Amino acid sequence: MELSKFYEELDSRFEQHDQKAVESFLLDIINSSNVDTTKIAAANELGCFYRGISLFQKSIATFMIALNAISSFIGVRSKEYATAIMNMAGTYRLSGDLDLALAHFQEAKEIYEAEQINDPYGLASLLNNMALVYQDCGKPQQAIQNLCDSLKLLEMVPDKEIQVATTYNNLALLYHSTGDTDGAEKAIHASLAIFQKEACCNNPHHAATLNTMALIFYKKGGRESARACLLKALDITEMNYGRNIEYAICCQNIAQILAAESDHANALQYMEDAWGIMQSIYGSNHPNTKKTRESADELRRKVNAVFS
Repeated sequence: MELSKFYEELDSRFEQHDQKAVESFLLDIINSSNVDTTKIAAANELGCFYRGISLFQKSIATFMIALNAISSFIGVRSKEYATAIMNMAGTYRLSGDLDLALAHFQEAKEIYEAEQINDPYGLASLLNNMALVYQDCGKPQQAIQNLCDSLKLLEMVPDKEIQVATTYNNLALLYHSTGDTDGAEKAIHASLAIFQKEACCNNPHHAATLNTMALIFYKKGGRESARACLLKALDITEMNYGRNIEYAICCQNIAQILAAESDHANALQYMEDAWGIMQSIYGSNHPNTKKTRESADELRRKVNAVFS
């Protein structure tokens, strides 16, 4: 299948929000075709798809298929190899393995620099994702520098509004974490201005920006506005990926707002939803699952105390 035809058919399945159809289409191409650019693209897309629905082990395994195919068909010092490495790093980050995530991002960056790859958009994406790892590692200044460098590169690339909006959202989170309220608000409004356009409003990255806006509202005492942002983020996330880890985190945030308003019964419902999702994805013994269960148990005690 020609690459242009592949993306046309893949886009049509994504537009239908049919996860099984997307997975089946990509698996058919991976399993039936010889190694070519379409098979490599399918493996990369399926790895990202599995990451999106929080199937992290499947995501890593699928990116390995992509890497092996690229190694034999194109080479390990290519932009395509660096891209697959970067995609795998994103999965490691979301699964909580920050050391492996950073190591893979650095490997991809080394390929870009050593081979002098002329791809401003690809390098911008790499810097953006590395910034997320630095943020998770508690290194905000390194993360901010990466994001500012990323925005400069994105200004060189046309038709990349979603990527610009996502970068501004990440920058807003970092400014907020360092206490720079003005910088955070300026960045988040730049992100929202893009996502509020009709063509962008249902993009899954819009949910992340709404989560950040909710955080800013909440810190300023605007709990109702924060909750409205989170409820919209829930709908966008579920429409695109189902009830994944991002959906669970959003449920936790809503529960925390409701608990702050002493609405413990509704807070419990959202926290139990988050717990159930994390149990199914991470397992019962994962630290995040345990922490969410403890939060749910605490809310349950408060609910029971009201009726005892």
